[in-house]
Amino acid sequence: MSNTATALPGQETLLSSWDALARISSGARLVHSAAATAAVFPSWAPLNNAILLNGHDGDAAAAAAIELTGVYADAGVDGWALWVPSAATDLDATDYVQKVGGFRRDTTTLVMQARLSPGLHLHDGVVRASIADAARAGDEPFPFTDLGEPDTEPGLAAWGDGAR
Repeated sequence: MSNTATALPGQETLLSSWDALARISSGARLVHSAAATAAVFPSWAPLNNAILLNGHDGDAAAAAAIELTGVYADAGVDGWALWVPSAATDLDATDYVQKVGGFRRDTTTLVMQARLSPGLHLHDGVVRASIADAARAGDEPFPFTDLGEPDTEPGLAAWGDGAR
């Protein structure tokens, strides 16, 4: 598989994040083709995602999905998400892509972005954290004293609330 161009706002950031995370995850890698980019994480199931770049071309999209199925199977990954670019701007709207090959649409997400104003500044309560600590974060806070050392891998940064 060869390199691909980015297609959606924020996609370059997402791919860079997957690439950095792959450097710290055993057996993980990004696979690029003209039709898709796949994040393959044999040891980290939630990160197994592929972005289809030609979602509105039925035959090419189906062929890419078949190729991606083989990529994930070869890595021992049995469940993964296929993201299809969409012009939808409303979660309740009908989208034109309902199926890709043997895959069916089950969840819709929308691209979201925000422009940061130049007036933003640092806050003393926000501290660097490890990716593992950031992944632990959820609805229930955990004590600041439980934060480990932040990661040193270039391209990775996580942030935690140091005030807790």
